[in-house]
Amino acid sequence: MNTLRVKIAVLMVIVIVSVVFSLTMVLFYLLGPPKRVHSLAPVAQQVETLLRVVNTGSTAIELVPQPASGRVLEGFTQRLRDALAAWMLPLPFRAMAGAPR
Repeated sequence: MNTLRVKIAVLMVIVIVSVVFSLTMVLFYLLGPPKRVHSLAPVAQQVETLLRVVNTGSTAIELVPQPASGRVLEGFTQRLRDALAAWMLPLPFRAMAGAPR
């Protein structure tokens, strides 16, 4: 551990980790966290795709009329409903947590 090569390697690792961490913090501070509406857009797009698959008559997905069991996630449900409304898909659904697989 006392050789110059090992000391330089450890120093380089510390410098690289420090620079990446510092840049991440600076950019997070300047740009802020991702907006929740934007982070749910891919989920809304996936729901739209699943609806198209179901509407074409495919048996790959089966929809059942009863809701899933578990706790309702009110905040996530409302944000996802808003994201779906932006995609012109106002669906009456609920996001659930703890549903059995």
